[in-house]
Amino acid sequence: MTRAKVFKLLIAVQIIVAIMLNTIPIELTFYMNPFYIVGMALGCFLMLKAIVYACPHCGKHQIMLGFFNYRLPTDNCYTCCKKID
Repeated sequence: MTRAKVFKLLIAVQIIVAIMLNTIPIELTFYMNPFYIVGMALGCFLMLKAIVYACPHCGKHQIMLGFFNYRLPTDNCYTCCKKID
């Protein structure tokens, strides 16, 4: 599986975990809930992965193009059009 497909799959898992977390009522043990822990850990991992996802040939970032400009990754670079994997 390519890096772009893995990233998209992890985003889909994060969305499912967030939906499951919203269906659980808030109690005193909310922060010990496995959906909360997995959701926070996966969210931090995805943010870090989005920051360092760059083309090995030209070094341009593929996901975070600017502060408010984001794209989903593809198998080819957006600027030099070479394969990333």
